[in-house]
Amino acid sequence: MMRLFEFIGRHGLPLAPDTEERMERHMPAFEEWVRGQAEIWKPFREVLRLPYASKALRAMHETRALHAIFPELRETEALVIRDFYHRYTVDEHTLVAIETVLDLRNKKEDTFGDLAAETDEFDLLVTALLFHDVGKGTPDEGHVTVSSRVAEQALRRSGISDRRGTL
Repeated sequence: MMRLFEFIGRHGLPLAPDTEERMERHMPAFEEWVRGQAEIWKPFREVLRLPYASKALRAMHETRALHAIFPELRETEALVIRDFYHRYTVDEHTLVAIETVLDLRNKKEDTFGDLAAETDEFDLLVTALLFHDVGKGTPDEGHVTVSSRVAEQALRRSGISDRRGTL
C-alpha cells in the first residue's frame, strides 16, 4: 500500500473506487504490517517529498491508512470545533492546511514560495501540521501541550530519531 501512495504522490492520480474497496478490505493486514515496522517514517517521509504529496495524504486519510500509520489521528476524525480558525472538521482543517503549504512549493517568484524552496526538510513541516491539532481530541488539557506530546510519541514510535527527522 505504501508503494501505491508513493505512486499517487509521484503522479497525482486518484484511487479507483475498486482499489479503495480492496484497500478497505485489507486494512487490518496493513495495520498489522505497520505495527511491525520499526521505521515506518522512512516510506512515509518519501511520500511527503513527492510533488503530489497532498493527494497521497488525502488518499491515506480516505482509506484510513493514515490512521494505521498514526493511530493518534483517529481522535480528530470528523471532530467539530467551533472557533474562528476551524471552518472544517479538525481532520479536514489539517488536510487543507497541508495542501496549502505544499502548494507553496510550486509558487515560483513568490515570497512564501521562495521560503518553501529554501528548506530540504519541508516534509517535517508537513508532519508538524499533521499533528498540530491532534490535541483537540483531548478537551481537558490545552491542545498545544497535548498535540506536542502526542506528536513526539508518535514520531518516535514511527522511527524518527531527532528533530531533523533522520534515522
